[in-house]
Amino acid sequence: MSALWIIALVCAMSMRVESSCMLALPGPDGAGCTYRGHHIAAGDTYRDMDSCMSCSCGTDSSMQCCGFGHAAGVFSLPDGCFMLKDGCDFKIVSSQNHLQPCQFSIVG
Repeated sequence: MSALWIIALVCAMSMRVESSCMLALPGPDGAGCTYRGHHIAAGDTYRDMDSCMSCSCGTDSSMQCCGFGHAAGVFSLPDGCFMLKDGCDFKIVSSQNHLQPCQFSIVG
């Protein structure tokens, strides 16, 4: 019976992250891809530090973009934790003391 309480406690104290990606179908001209006005040559990758997105342009001019850092997806923080953003980076800290890291585990 105590094992069930431990599992429930771990689940309640965990953080869940869901990834954030998008896919664009090939363009009509096959001359590369465009993300937020930035041209990406076919086969290349571009990392946008303003939107925290990393985009890859396929050889067929299809494009896949995925978030990184705090834009990596949907975060569900445990009670008592807070996310501090610094550019694309982030830290999970105690809601009471932003200098103290929050103790959690990532699930999913």
